[in-house]
Amino acid sequence: MATLQQHPLSAGNTNPEDRLKSWRQIASYLNRGVRTVQRWNLYAGLPVHRVGPARTPVVAFRSEIDAWLHSKPTRNAQREITKN
Repeated sequence: MATLQQHPLSAGNTNPEDRLKSWRQIASYLNRGVRTVQRWNLYAGLPVHRVGPARTPVVAFRSEIDAWLHSKPTRNAQREITKN
């Protein structure tokens, strides 16, 4: 069974404009549905933080999400690897 990915909050993420305070805000930022970003958190390591145990409010930072997105291979890159 999958577990929630919980990443510690770092002191460097203090810009309030960088903070996303709910699944809905995170989903809106990624232009995806809430369930999709929750699955990405569970299975793909989307960097989302919780202050307490499961079912507590979530916090994410745009800068961390952008870095996470750029670290993932694209479909085109995967096709090029399989061609070679």
